[in-house]
Amino acid sequence: MKQVYYKGGRLYLAQTTAVGGAQDGIYWAEVEPQLTTQAAHNPQWINGAIVTQTGLSFYAPNTIDTWMPTLMGTDENNISLVYNYSTTTSFPSIVFTGRKATDAQGGMGQFVGSTYAVVGTHTNGSGRWGDYSACAVTLNSVTRGGIWCAGEYTGTQASPGWNTRIYNFRTE
Repeated sequence: MKQVYYKGGRLYLAQTTAVGGAQDGIYWAEVEPQLTTQAAHNPQWINGAIVTQTGLSFYAPNTIDTWMPTLMGTDENNISLVYNYSTTTSFPSIVFTGRKATDAQGGMGQFVGSTYAVVGTHTNGSGRWGDYSACAVTLNSVTRGGIWCAGEYTGTQASPGWNTRIYNFRTE
C-alpha cells in the first residue's frame, strides 16, 4: 500500500493484489474510523471502524500488470483511483478511473473503465516503477472536486528513461 488518504471523516486506501493465481487486481476500500474522546491532550482514539465500501477492480489476465494504486475521496464523496498499468504489448503508463457518490457501491464506473493520463513508450527494468507518485485533492473552492497527481512513466528514451507527468482530473 503506497498511500492512505483521510478526508471528511473517511480513510481511502488501495493495494495491488493477486486474484486467481497470477492475475492482478486492485483491492480498494473506504473506511469510516469510529473515534472517541480520551483527554484534552489526546482528544481522539480509534474505537473501531465501519467499512463503508470495498471493491476489487481491474481483474486482469496474466498479461496485464497493475500496481501502485492511489485512492482519493473528494468533498462531493466521489472517489478516484489512479494506478500504473502495463501489458505484454504496452509500456508502463499511468491510468485513472473513478466513481461518483451516486454510482453503485463497490464499483468504478466513470471514464468508461479506465483512461490513460499518459502512455509510456519504452520498457524499464529497474523494478522501481511507481515509487514516486502521489495524488492530492484540490482545496480551492473554484476547482473543488479535482484531483492533482504526479507520476512516473517511461518516456522517449530507453531504460531508465523516466519522465514525470503532473495532471489534474475530476470524476464527473
